[in-house]
Amino acid sequence: MTLKPDLRRAYRGSVLRDGAGKPHGSDVFGSRRRPKPRVRFGPAVLVTWFGIHAPWVNADRLTKLVAAEKSDRVQALWSALASWQARDRRFNRLAGVYAGSRVDLLTAGNAFQVKRHGEDPRFAGSPLRAPANVLRDRDADVVEPAKLARRHRAYRRRVMMGPSYRADMWAALENDASLSAAALARKTYGSFATAWHVRRDFALIGGTGGGGVHRLGDAPPARR
Repeated sequence: MTLKPDLRRAYRGSVLRDGAGKPHGSDVFGSRRRPKPRVRFGPAVLVTWFGIHAPWVNADRLTKLVAAEKSDRVQALWSALASWQARDRRFNRLAGVYAGSRVDLLTAGNAFQVKRHGEDPRFAGSPLRAPANVLRDRDADVVEPAKLARRHRAYRRRVMMGPSYRADMWAALENDASLSAAALARKTYGSFATAWHVRRDFALIGGTGGGGVHRLGDAPPARR
C-alpha cells in the first residue's frame, strides 16, 4: 500500500514540529538531544499525535499554513483532521479549507480496502477516504502531553497560557530575550501589537529586553 506523495508531505516540517511554524529548540517528539539520524514519522503517527495534542495546537497558525498550501491533497488531509476534531470550534475554519471531492489515502487499492475493512471512523464523511486497516492508532507512538510539556518550552507555555501567539512569543523570549518586537512577531508569525505587549509583560516580571516604563493604558508605538 503506497501513500500519495502529497499526503507524505503533509506530516513533514513545521506543523508537525510545533504547530507554530518553527521549532523552539527541539522538535515536538523529543528533546534537543534526540539521537541522529532523525526518524521519519508516517501519517499514522501524525493522526495519533493530532488526536492527543490538538487542544494545544495553534489553530489559527495551522489554518494559515494549510490555506497557503498549493496541494489539494495536503489541504484535504488537514481538513479531515480538523473535521475529526469538530468539537473544538477553533478548527472550524481549517475544516473548511478544502472544498473539493474526497481524496483517497492510498495510491492504489483504496476502494478495495475500504470495501473490505470499512472506512477509518476518524475520517468517515470527511475529505479523506482512508481504509480502517491502514493508519494504526497507538498512543505509545507519540510523547504524552505531560512529558512533552516538560521537554518543549513552547508547548509548555501553550499549556499554561493557551495555544496562542502570545504563548509562542513568551517561549521565544525565554530562548532569546534580546528579540525586538518586530523580530519576535516575525519569528512567531504573530502581529507586531501582540509582540510589543508580550515583550513589555515579559520585562515586567523579570525578563529583559522590555526597556522603559509602560503605563497600563499604553498602546504599542506606531511602526516606522
